[in-house]
Amino acid sequence: MPKAQKNRASGKKKPLHSIGAVYGTAVFIATLACLLMNDILPNPCPGAAVPMLILGILVALLGLYLWYLAAYKARIDDAAKAVRLMTEGIYARMRHPMYVGLTLVCSGALLCGGNLFSLIPIVLFFPYLMILLPNEEKPLQKEFGREWEDYAGSVPRFFPLLKRSKKS
Repeated sequence: MPKAQKNRASGKKKPLHSIGAVYGTAVFIATLACLLMNDILPNPCPGAAVPMLILGILVALLGLYLWYLAAYKARIDDAAKAVRLMTEGIYARMRHPMYVGLTLVCSGALLCGGNLFSLIPIVLFFPYLMILLPNEEKPLQKEFGREWEDYAGSVPRFFPLLKRSKKS
């Protein structure tokens, strides 16, 4: 049975779960399947293998760093236990750094495989996440109300360079 925490507004207990398990499992399986298929599928551009390896390592390291900032440095577990919205640290720059980190780690692993066919799932990771995220953001909106609306209106989901302009 999943752990539960009290909803701040209603006092009712709610399960501690998110789309993280669904997304993480799907992305991991897609990554593993593509890496296993690298030996089966012909590489349309074998000369790209070394540059893809270098790029893949850099992308995976960036993903690990984001994951570290989001999970450990920001102390996200403490915020969840205290039932407060995390808006400091990396969360001041992007709303979902753990998902971005996981996506970058898996994308980096696929790039390291050196097969151009591995680019296909990379292109699908973020659209898949965009489909799942509303299921995670709705409860946050309900839980934190105006605080969430202000945060979501000023901090982008994924990429800090795509920062939203504030509405006047």
